Amino acid sequence: MEDLVRDLALGFLGLVFTSGFLQTRAEHAIRREVGAVVRGAHIEARVRPDGLFGLLTGRARRVVVLCQGGAADSLSFRSRPGGGTRARAEHLVIEIRGVTFRGVKVERFHADVPSVTLDAWRVVFDGRIVLRGAGMGPAEVVLSEGELRGYLASRFPQLGDVSVSLQPGRASIGATTLVLGARLTMEATGRLEARDGRYVRIADGEIWLNGRPLTAEAARRMLDGLNPVLDTKRDLGLDGFLRLDRVETVRGAVVGRGTATVPGPAAPGKDL
Repeated sequence: MEDLVRDLALGFLGLVFTSGFLQTRAEHAIRREVGAVVRGAHIEARVRPDGLFGLLTGRARRVVVLCQGGAADSLSFRSRPGGGTRARAEHLVIEIRGVTFRGVKVERFHADVPSVTLDAWRVVFDGRIVLRGAGMGPAEVVLSEGELRGYLASRFPQLGDVSVSLQPGRASIGATTLVLGARLTMEATGRLEARDGRYVRIADGEIWLNGRPLTAEAARRMLDGLNPVLDTKRDLGLDGFLRLDRVETVRGAVVGRGTATVPGPAAPGKDL
């Protein structure tokens, strides 16, 4: 009986050790893969098994990736078809703060992507994360008015003294420009809306030049030159990863909400 108890105890400890090893290896692989995409960031990864020995059967209840600071051209993670044993995470939670995407600093990006599958053997033997598929879950991206002002100033170098004011339900963009040697002051106000899953635009806008309102047709033409205020594909590199469904302004920030997933392979020659 004592030998049996001892063998059972040793077997249990072996399972605990193996499960802990797999968890540590998975977290290390995640940090390495994310660090290759988001340069100079502080990265944390936490894998929560589905039960005490969930990782032994390739199941995780939640994988949390925290990323602070740094810069990236895009979130270039993509799923790839292939064989092999699958591991599964019920939820992949991504929390990004203060990361600069293509010159635009994102105050916060949060996504909860369900049903993520990956190649289990590549994690165990190569220490690499090879994604095989994912569902779609809620996502949120936040930009401060200061970052939006800086982006617009760099996008429209012909404008000077660019200002942005964001209030609940309302956005105001101001600037100065030279026309035939005369300096004009422009102010555009309206609400921000999402369009086509990627654009942030000024809608129902009004424009004043030197304090005088433009006609509706003249304002529409000027807004056509200003819109979109932001393109999450071109300006943030989130094409395929984030679909923007709605936008709202709060005091000092713009908040975009939609869905996130891990996209499949990019088409050859596709511009991200």
